[in-house]
Amino acid sequence: MNLNDRAAGGLLALACGDALANHVEFSPRGSYQITGVDNRNGPLPIGQWSDDTGLALCLGESLLTEGGFNAKDQMIRYEGFYERGEGWPGKYRLAPGNTLAQALKQFKYTDEPFCGSTHPLAAGNGGLMRLLPAVLA
Repeated sequence: MNLNDRAAGGLLALACGDALANHVEFSPRGSYQITGVDNRNGPLPIGQWSDDTGLALCLGESLLTEGGFNAKDQMIRYEGFYERGEGWPGKYRLAPGNTLAQALKQFKYTDEPFCGSTHPLAAGNGGLMRLLPAVLA
């Protein structure tokens, strides 16, 4: 198995795990019972990956297209993903988390890609959910 196969496998695993788990996101552990593929606890259809996978794909596309890190290109892709649905797999879309929503709002008005909050309590886990493409690059 070469590196490209491993990268594709990693991204596929990310999307599959996301699609299987996004229906219980934000639910306390033990507060739900998985009874089969019809279990619904969220706005997305069963089997659709969420914005977590979508943002990872945006990052991956940016890294590949730009040949490396380009913060402005990443923000433009995140903006297109949320505002115009670019890259969403279906008609159901989610809103960005608070941290990214605020950064996208600032970016829209300032064109400055490093515009997120620096307050330590403002940091969510979104950056971790889209980290895989950066590791693969």
